[in-house]
Amino acid sequence: MSSNPERKGRILNIILGVCLVLWIITTAVLILPAWRNYRNVRAEEDRQRALLDAAKFERQQQLEYKKRLESSPEEIEKIARTKYRLVKKGEIVMLYPAEKKKESQRAEKKAEKKSKKSGKSL
Repeated sequence: MSSNPERKGRILNIILGVCLVLWIITTAVLILPAWRNYRNVRAEEDRQRALLDAAKFERQQQLEYKKRLESSPEEIEKIARTKYRLVKKGEIVMLYPAEKKKESQRAEKKAEKKSKKSGKSL
């Protein structure tokens, strides 16, 4: 009869082991999807935070640019001269060959488009 308590102990150990394995599997099945979701949410949060930081930086740059425009006539003059090609009265405008070349290329492209539309060649 001494083997009977040993057998009960082994059966009990097997049952406890099976229960432990089932508990681990159940926990993994319940926790893994939540963990994946958590990681995805964190990754999205990091991406959104990076976008926010970039937007804040861009806004700061624009505010500084606005301040320069409001307080500096030189900045306004610079924009007027470069972007809109305005000149002061009495100034002489000199075009560099690179600019003339670009303008001639534009004229050639326009001529090509017109010839293609009409079916004539140059």
